Amino acid sequence: MPTCGAPIPAVHPTVPPRVEYTLTEAGHGLRATVDRTWDWTYRYFRHIESARGRFEA
Repeated sequence: MPTCGAPIPAVHPTVPPRVEYTLTEAGHGLRATVDRTWDWTYRYFRHIESARGRFEA
């Protein structure tokens, strides 16, 4: 993800290493899309699992 310019990594020199990410303006622009995708997945989770079961059978 950092290569797309959405999050900005902040690496902390600790053991073990720790990295925190902050969203850029571009990252915030994706927020509504990600939220809608999450909502859709949550709403249709049972349907998705059922379809996977039929596909894998």
